[in-house]
Amino acid sequence: MKKNIVLFILCCFLFINSKAQSFNDYFTDKTLRVDYIFSGTANQQAVSVEAISQLPSWAGRRHHLSDLPLDGNGQIMVNDLKSGACIYKSSFSTLFQEWLDTDEAKNVSRGFENTYLLPYPKHPVEISIAFRDKKGNYATLLKHM
Repeated sequence: MKKNIVLFILCCFLFINSKAQSFNDYFTDKTLRVDYIFSGTANQQAVSVEAISQLPSWAGRRHHLSDLPLDGNGQIMVNDLKSGACIYKSSFSTLFQEWLDTDEAKNVSRGFENTYLLPYPKHPVEISIAFRDKKGNYATLLKHM
């Protein structure tokens, strides 16, 4: 009986490791810094890229890269351009999204700066920014390479 349990656990680990993506398959040990401007009103939002730069090393997670670690009001996704596969995903909640629920946001348009640090891709990627609506669904506001 003990042999069967050990064999089962060993098979599970082998299956999990065969499915997991490797950081080194898609990324180098650098950071891609992307600065965005989130702008708009309570009824209409937009996202624009302000700047993109490279930092010397990556200090973020290296495992479970395409899993959403926390649930926020928005998410940033990095998809491999060639295969279309999601290779990195992270969630966020911003001051802009909180401001959208104020009375001022009904009549005034404002912009807020946001910076995201992503693992630096080895190959061309598509980055998308999505906000969660009041029903809990994500709506993509921007896609860029």
